[in-house]
Amino acid sequence: MFKKIACASIVFGLIFSDGHELVKAEESGTGVTPWQRSNQFTHPTVTEQAQLPKIDPTDNGFEQVAESDELILYVEPESLGIHIEAKQTGYVWRSGVHGQEDVNLNETWRDMANSAITIEYLDQRNNLQTESLVTHNSDLLLEQTDNGFEAFIEFGRSGIKLTLEVELDEDRLRLMIPEESIDEQERAKLVSLRLYPFLGAADKEIEEGYLFLPDGSGALIRFEEEARAATPYRAPIYGNDAAFERNPTSTSQLNEPLAISYPVYGIVHGEGQNGFAAILDDGKHHAEVIAYPKGVSTDFYWTTASYTFRHEYYQPTSRSGEGFNTYQPERQHFSIEQELVFLQEDEASYIGWRMLPRLFGS
Repeated sequence: MFKKIACASIVFGLIFSDGHELVKAEESGTGVTPWQRSNQFTHPTVTEQAQLPKIDPTDNGFEQVAESDELILYVEPESLGIHIEAKQTGYVWRSGVHGQEDVNLNETWRDMANSAITIEYLDQRNNLQTESLVTHNSDLLLEQTDNGFEAFIEFGRSGIKLTLEVELDEDRLRLMIPEESIDEQERAKLVSLRLYPFLGAADKEIEEGYLFLPDGSGALIRFEEEARAATPYRAPIYGNDAAFERNPTSTSQLNEPLAISYPVYGIVHGEGQNGFAAILDDGKHHAEVIAYPKGVSTDFYWTTASYTFRHEYYQPTSRSGEGFNTYQPERQHFSIEQELVFLQEDEASYIGWRMLPRLFGS
């Protein structure tokens, strides 16, 4: 289980230090400048309640499978999509876009959004392929457990097998894929895996909120009508593996992500209303946090962890440096475990994040 991290409160203090002190604009009559509106400065606390969508958690084939004092868990049996209802506020978190026919997603993105798991794998010709749970009629065996469900999965095209375990524990939802359940078969080699990548994804329905990223001492990507970022955020937990890095041949014009020191990311829907923090445990040393702002591939703000089972690397074939990219022949062996801690009201705010060393459990 999760170990206490004594300095967790320090990192959240750094993230939101002096969160309510505003930078005054020096320009008379213009208020706050565009630079001061950037995420380099703390923004004023939102005092009005955001208008958040009201969702029936049993719509579109979702069935209740577990309940705690804090949360109710629902699952859609074909995709393993989940709804999580926070009993204190009545807010329903969605893992996908089930029943939302008007969203602007192509078939590949919709499959990923609605699937519990999306994988990348190498086919028999060593070509990289992507497959989501609903893409090729995967075989599923869903069993309800005391606190959630267990699903035995065989992907339709790759044939990769694994087991997904989902369970409630008071204000937390635990997601697990045991290493011993992963079976690659002969025709596919597992490269990477994303688990509920669209959980909490926000489009125009949710106008106020942000993604929290563990970039350096912490960073926010705020939900805005026009996103300011043109590229996704990607950063490995605890930094890059030097064994798989090539010497750079050119200088990037983009700011590189700062080192991630804490295996956590999160989402807030409405300041002071609803949020969750995702804490990575087993598999965190093989994970990277990714985040997409609106306008980069989709109309959604979303963030998740991607787990790497085989790294790509450059194989030189001559002294002059010529060569080719390839992947590790052997899969890295590890289990995946995440805890999602759901936050309501004051906890889903700047001050709430500062005061939550409990996120890392005991």
